[in-house]
Amino acid sequence: MIWLPFQALKLFFTRPRLFALGVFPGIVTFAVSAAAVYGVWEWLLQSSSLWISVPSMMVTFLLSWISVGKLSLLPVEDPIIDEVQKATWGNVRLPAPPFSARRLLREAGISLLVAGLALLVLLLAFLPVLAPVQFVLIAWLSAYSFLSAFYGRAHPDLRGRVTLFFQHPLSNFFLGALLNVLLFIPVVNVFLLGFAQILATLVHLRRTDLEDPSRSAP
Repeated sequence: MIWLPFQALKLFFTRPRLFALGVFPGIVTFAVSAAAVYGVWEWLLQSSSLWISVPSMMVTFLLSWISVGKLSLLPVEDPIIDEVQKATWGNVRLPAPPFSARRLLREAGISLLVAGLALLVLLLAFLPVLAPVQFVLIAWLSAYSFLSAFYGRAHPDLRGRVTLFFQHPLSNFFLGALLNVLLFIPVVNVFLLGFAQILATLVHLRRTDLEDPSRSAP
């Protein structure tokens, strides 16, 4: 699956509809995250030293990306996933459930829960010996944020989604680690949400093809 990031990049910048859908949540999230980081910087600069302020800004940006990013993706994640299915399979074979207020509230609640878990995991940084564990958990949470949209098509409940997620713990770790590295690259992070959803969709479709080769035939 090492070639999937390059395929996602190609789809993002060669299909105008995917680009338009993908860039919207990135711009919204970047604006909110930048405002949050600036507020934290102004507040901590008056009461803390620089070595505390910089990590706090990075944590604020990461939490904003996980929480606000997922919420801003909600209106466009279904069209993104369907467009990638069309590009890969020629049609939509894994349809989304009907969009409703109940579904919106459920997805928003799950997104906020994931953000809360991310905050708890980041507190592990105060225990240096647990730093490797923190890195793995943050990578998993980042990957889950984008894979959960597909998992939700089969399992509306959180337990079912988590079960599916941990059927592929290693590859999901690498997916999340890659996204976290890209998050802190200027300019790239503006486009990252759309790219991440496209990449997560390709990862899921590839797994589906491996589990059921008949799906890969157009």
